[in-house]
Amino acid sequence: MFSRGRAIVFFWSFLFCTPANSQMQPLRPEMTKIVVGFGPQGIAFTPGAAWVTYGNDNEFGVARIDAGTNQVVARVQTGRWPVGAATGEGSVWIVNRDDNTLTRIDAESNRIIATILVGKKPIGVDVGAGSIWVTNSGGGSVSRIDPQTNSVTATIHVGSEPFGISVNNGLVWVINAGGAYSGSLMCIDPNSNAVTKKIKVPWSNIVLAIDNSVWVATLQGGVIRVDAQSGSVLRRIFAGGALSGLAVSKDFLWAANNANGTLWKIDLQANNVVGTVDVGKKPIIFGRGVDSDGAIWISNVADGTVMKFKP
Repeated sequence: MFSRGRAIVFFWSFLFCTPANSQMQPLRPEMTKIVVGFGPQGIAFTPGAAWVTYGNDNEFGVARIDAGTNQVVARVQTGRWPVGAATGEGSVWIVNRDDNTLTRIDAESNRIIATILVGKKPIGVDVGAGSIWVTNSGGGSVSRIDPQTNSVTATIHVGSEPFGISVNNGLVWVINAGGAYSGSLMCIDPNSNAVTKKIKVPWSNIVLAIDNSVWVATLQGGVIRVDAQSGSVLRRIFAGGALSGLAVSKDFLWAANNANGTLWKIDLQANNVVGTVDVGKKPIIFGRGVDSDGAIWISNVADGTVMKFKP
């Protein structure tokens, strides 16, 4: 996902609140490294398991990891270049960018039960509001899938290069990467399939909707907090690097820094960066990122591993 993207990242630190150095501290949590395979990316969870997409031109699919033993216990071959992953409706949903498909896997048997044609160059996926939602980066649209029929019921045009997607509190949020200098955050109403909000943001790739806030990770090193009801920007936090993922655990937001292999810890109350964790080479969080036990999972695209730790 990110390795084939643009190589140049601009840092617009004047747009963001830069954390005070006195608040920063390196963190040393206990880490578990799990070897998955070439280019791990999307992560999703079912009870007792984490599912991680991986692959290159010769080998690709999703690895099922036992969350208790931290061992890969099954591999399922999907379509070519699997990227995004999500769970819901008793299934694991895997986006296959090069095949323009969505793979549905039974979470109990590890068997593929449907392959669904979506839009061009799909990237992100999430489950909510009774549907599965897929961003089509090459088609500027979102595909809505009915899990009862395994068919696309709506194609919603949202803008240029939609990537991340997050469903929460009956709303669907989509990030359009747009161009190298700008992007947009879109809100879709599932009742009408209409885009009801459009918020201009810097060049971004990940969105995470939690409770009444929507968090956007920018490729210019910042995190933006948006009010889910009004669409107004509440806060801009500068973390540095090219951010490539977000996760929320308790009172903290964690932001993956793809440029320097760290994870930034952000206090949700103070809206400040308070610490960093070294995690690996080219880390990303693509999906919810936190399992039911509160452990955070990060894919290291460059070294074929997944890092797991509990804050």
